[in-house]
Amino acid sequence: MHRTLSADFLNRALYESGQGIVVSDHDGRILSVSPKIMTLSGYAEKELIGTTPAIFKSGQTSSIAYQELWQTIRSGRTWTGAILNRRKSGTFFLDRESASIRSLARLWERP
Repeated sequence: MHRTLSADFLNRALYESGQGIVVSDHDGRILSVSPKIMTLSGYAEKELIGTTPAIFKSGQTSSIAYQELWQTIRSGRTWTGAILNRRKSGTFFLDRESASIRSLARLWERP
């Protein structure tokens, strides 16, 4: 059974998830964010849309870790780990749970 998920349904799921979620395009530009990521980061949605997740870069995570993250998600696998991020205020934040990041590009390619 094939179902097409509407953009409204996906947005509702994003906003009601309670998780820190960033949705980006293939080039890494942020398309949407969950309320939790706005609370964690101190950025408003309009400040994040169109930027990249590099806006959260703290300088405390190695470039090798970022390379591994992007290689993993671009290959269609789920990356799990932790990254120390920077809030708009300049202070750091780390979600106490491991972050799972997965490319959803295949969802948009389905007929």
